[in-house]
Parts: sequence; C-alpha cells; structure tokens
Amino acid sequence: MESRLQDELMADYQLTATDAAVIRTADQALIPNDEANRDWQEYQQWLADGGVPDPYVPPPQPEPGSIPPTLVASAHAAVSGGAITVGAGAFNIASATYQSKGVFDFAFINALPDANYTAMITSQGVAELTNPAPGGFTISVLNNVQAGTPHDPKSIDFQIYRVGGEGL
Repeated sequence: MESRLQDELMADYQLTATDAAVIRTADQALIPNDEANRDWQEYQQWLADGGVPDPYVPPPQPEPGSIPPTLVASAHAAVSGGAITVGAGAFNIASATYQSKGVFDFAFINALPDANYTAMITSQGVAELTNPAPGGFTISVLNNVQAGTPHDPKSIDFQIYRVGGEGL
C-alpha cells in the first residue's frame, strides 16, 4: 500500500502536520518555514510558479496488539508468619503489606498514569491481580481453583505490564 500511495503522490513537495515545515519529496529533506532558508525560498518560488504540494499523510496507526507490553514493576516477595517481605532487586515496588490470609497489597514507587495494567504472577496456589490502581495493587492467592479458600504461599513472584500504553 505504501508503494501505491507514493505512486499517487507525485509533487516536488509534501505538506507536514503543521505549517512549520514541508518535505522535499526528491530526497525527503525536511525544510523549515524560515525565510532565510534557501530551500524554503525555492519552495516559495515553486508555489508562486503554480506548484501544488502533496497533502499531509498521517502515519499509519499501529495494528492492535502490535505494541509490545512495557514492564512497569516486578518483585519476588516472601511470605512467612503473617508477614510479607519484598526481596532485593524489586523494580518499582515501594512496599508490600500483609492484609489477611492470601491477600497482599503492593505500592508502586512511581505511580502509573492509570490502572490499565496486567500481571504475570507465580506462587504456590492460584493467584490473581485484584484492585489495580495507579498507586498500587492487590494480589489474592487461593489454595486451588475449586475450593477457593485464601492461602498464604511461601513466595510470590510477579511482573506488572502496561499494554499499549506509556510506562513510568
């Protein structure tokens, strides 16, 4: 499609998203809107001689799912005796709080712009991300899918990802 579009656009210049510059199509040079610039003067003369620039063509939008996820937080946390401790090497995790059996709150060092994130969680039990918020999240762990009773694993490993959005 790009080749066909290039064939249809044949002018010597192409407009950009703003009037701050134009593109010379022969060499793709970006020519600033500056009266002292020799290339801009040539462009102005080309217009005066009846030249019509190609219209601005916005860049294509990325296909859904083509933007890779961005890692925004990760940690290994140990659970023991009603307490949780985040291990060395944690990324963007300020603190962890033991709320109740199988329920653990985590706070980000750098808050996210919104709660549009997901998690990959590994633990002994069935773990899920709950209560996502810009400032942190909760991980809930059950002993198995059928029984669904809260469970304290020995450890929790997780990675938090934003999909198709900005990172930190």
